[in-house]
Amino acid sequence: SSGANEYEDDNTAVVLSRYERLAMLRSEQRRRVLQRYGRSSSNIAADPKSDSRGYKYDVVVNIDFDLLALPKMEEFAAAVEAVASSSNSTSAEADHDPSSSRIVCANGYETWFNPKSGPRLYYDTLPAIDEGGRWYYQMYSRSWLQVVTFGQRRLFMAIESFSGGGGEDHSHKDSDEDEDADDNADSYTLWPMKSCFGGLAFYGWESFSSSQCDYVRSRIALPLAVEQSPNSEDLDGETTTTTTKWQFPQRYTLSGTPDGDACEHAVFQLCLGEEYRQGRNAKGETSNDNDLVIGIQPGLLASREANIMSTDEAVWGLIKGVALFLGLSGAVKIGLRRSKRKNILHEE
Repeated sequence: SSGANEYEDDNTAVVLSRYERLAMLRSEQRRRVLQRYGRSSSNIAADPKSDSRGYKYDVVVNIDFDLLALPKMEEFAAAVEAVASSSNSTSAEADHDPSSSRIVCANGYETWFNPKSGPRLYYDTLPAIDEGGRWYYQMYSRSWLQVVTFGQRRLFMAIESFSGGGGEDHSHKDSDEDEDADDNADSYTLWPMKSCFGGLAFYGWESFSSSQCDYVRSRIALPLAVEQSPNSEDLDGETTTTTTKWQFPQRYTLSGTPDGDACEHAVFQLCLGEEYRQGRNAKGETSNDNDLVIGIQPGLLASREANIMSTDEAVWGLIKGVALFLGLSGAVKIGLRRSKRKNILHEE
């Protein structure tokens, strides 16, 4: 019913887009997880990672229910170990301690034509932003040339074969350098990202339980300090600093506008990345390494049913490509006919 797309805001029905509904769903799921399994103030001092029943949680697994196949158990276990080994909160005053943490995403793919032997294509481009700031949705899903030439197939193969060095120039490096992790966890190199999902993602408890970041942009409370240079009328000539709220970059919205639809995973993870960056700066650390490590585990394969031509841009791009091909073919045929007719007249 139409009511499923609406909610009441001050007695006014507000129509939500599909992306806004997904964001609210993820936000509500996170709220319930934190409410049920979060640490209470009475036991934090005794054990910062224990909930009211004394249980400890280091890893939160976020999974889509429409997956056709889950990763191999050893890959699943390696992702859990990598995240758990970096989850090292010791704060007795808050649930969330912005220290070292990890988010590990699946290498999600869909198979076209033949489910068993058909080409595998990386499918979850919408939340996928690499460490260089390149948005895979813009690069692959919105490009008709990439669609018709199976660009996402090449992307999947590049990620699957990634081992921390060499290969194609994606400006990636090995960011899986947690010295505290054991050898087994370190042997699973991550394809570095700023945000990703792939149908399956592992969060450290500290990052997932952030009180300043959320899947819904209006619920984000992360402050952002903005420095303003002195103007000519400022006699003191001092730089002033104002505080505003962190905003999701508009270049990663579908419309390219500040209030445009966006992937909820990208919203949450980019906010977390900024929160951890601020935490590092507050400590006076000058290292360029991000304390929040986000990446795709190449062997953490998760498949879903193929959704060919899943975006309007791709469909329209394919239509334009076919139209261009037919137009060129028609022009060639007309040219050949005219040439043949000229030859016949010449012979006569």
